Amino acid sequence: MKGSTMLKVVSIIMIVFAAIGLIAEVMAILGMEAIAEMNEMLGGGHVNMPLLWISLIISFVNVVLSLFAGISGVSNCNNPEKASGLMKLGILIIILQLLGAGVGVAAGGDFRPIYILIGLVLPVLYVVGCVQLKSNIE
Repeated sequence: MKGSTMLKVVSIIMIVFAAIGLIAEVMAILGMEAIAEMNEMLGGGHVNMPLLWISLIISFVNVVLSLFAGISGVSNCNNPEKASGLMKLGILIIILQLLGAGVGVAAGGDFRPIYILIGLVLPVLYVVGCVQLKSNIE
């Protein structure tokens, strides 16, 4: 079935990276104050802590949604009827990825387009796999 293999492979990779990301997010939450102080000590400038927390919360929600999307993608990769819902979830992840990056920059972080692009690769491929899977019912 067109798109099912792509969706399944991307979903498995998303599960792995989301699990790693979840551990990193918990560590970041626990060490946020220390990270901000170290940034200032090393000459990185002042960090807007409320925006940094918002960025971290967005990132945490994104990781949890990515884990859910990965699990849903694996379990529904052969079900074209579920493709629309999965595609919406993938688009939401893309939006959150961009929003989190924007808030992170506003909080005092560096703008690094390569990191943003890397963060978008899997969700975009996930959506492409969903579109291909959905084409099986049309």
